[in-house]
Amino acid sequence: MTPDGTMLWGPSAKEVWDKEDLSVEQEDMDFILGKAFRLVEGMDRSGVITYFAGNRAATYEEDFIIENSKKLHNFMHVAGIQSPGLASSPAIAELVDTLLLQRMPNVKNKANFQPVRQAQTPFARESVEEREAMLKEDPRYGHIICRCESVTEGEIVKAIHGKIPATTIDSVKRRTRAGMGRCQGGFCGAKVLEILSRELGVSPLEVTLKGEGSQVLLEKTRQVIDR
Repeated sequence: MTPDGTMLWGPSAKEVWDKEDLSVEQEDMDFILGKAFRLVEGMDRSGVITYFAGNRAATYEEDFIIENSKKLHNFMHVAGIQSPGLASSPAIAELVDTLLLQRMPNVKNKANFQPVRQAQTPFARESVEEREAMLKEDPRYGHIICRCESVTEGEIVKAIHGKIPATTIDSVKRRTRAGMGRCQGGFCGAKVLEILSRELGVSPLEVTLKGEGSQVLLEKTRQVIDR
């Protein structure tokens, strides 16, 4: 269960030798859903919004790899963290801290470091009074872009110009949940792209899904017709 109440099921825990192999087999889906449906009464396949594919960071040695790089001074390996990773994360963090200080003994703690980021309350969950105040400050909070998750244009614009700017469609999705609902961006995806283009001052053809090489649009329709 995510903090927003979305249920995530999986993975199949199958180890694959080829790191480029992101295929999904029917038996994997049957395995995951078979276990999930026994835990949640009334669920069936029609309630599944989307499927994800990826690879486990397997080392085939059944052990974590946590060490300073032998080639790069400012790089550390923290890999092969499989299923015990969540329970082991506090100890892993302490070990990483120790290894870092061994390599960089002159590093000091930042006096004004803030370890906790203040959570942003979604506009839809704000009080009536707070919504009215936000609307007076920026009317774009009254324009719903993602209907599934009730995400407003104001929230998307704020994310794009935030301290860590959300400059791709996927980063806007992670920051605001626009595109995470049942339609999976089918209705709001084009609108998010348009807002990114406008706010970043770039052509829609330059807007990417997740960074360089993942442009969503290739050409203008008229350019194709005129050929």
